[in-house]
Amino acid sequence: MGRRIAATIIDTAVVFIVYYIGILTLAGVLSRGLGPPIQIINYLFWFVLNVLGFAPIVTLYGESWLWFLTAAGVWGGYAVFCETIRGQTIGKAITGIVVIRADGTPVGLSEAVLRNVMRIIDGLLYYFVGLMLLSLSSDRQRLGDRLGGTLVVGVRDRV
Repeated sequence: MGRRIAATIIDTAVVFIVYYIGILTLAGVLSRGLGPPIQIINYLFWFVLNVLGFAPIVTLYGESWLWFLTAAGVWGGYAVFCETIRGQTIGKAITGIVVIRADGTPVGLSEAVLRNVMRIIDGLLYYFVGLMLLSLSSDRQRLGDRLGGTLVVGVRDRV
């Protein structure tokens, strides 16, 4: 469970950097006459609130759901892409874990999408729901893993 938590922290940093670069690019466009560059502060503010789980609670200018969906899309797209291609995000690769199907074969697109869409539920209360499901499961599966038929195992433990 510790390696999964560490992988999530690393992946959050990776997604934040990608999102930040995207926002800086957007700010560059906005500063050319399409809007005030101060909006970058608002975008980063919402990203941080989304990562910490506060955006649905706090509403500034009525944009919280827009930025929540943007951050969730970046995070989900990153995880689905990496897990479909290699079975690992950058965080999982660094911590030595990999996502596989329950039968030991590589994860496909449908499993990666399903397990990551379920982060919406697993991530509630700062991943408390996911952590509780992990601790109660003999195979250390969160809801997304159960529904997607996937396991997260050490790279050496692959079948």
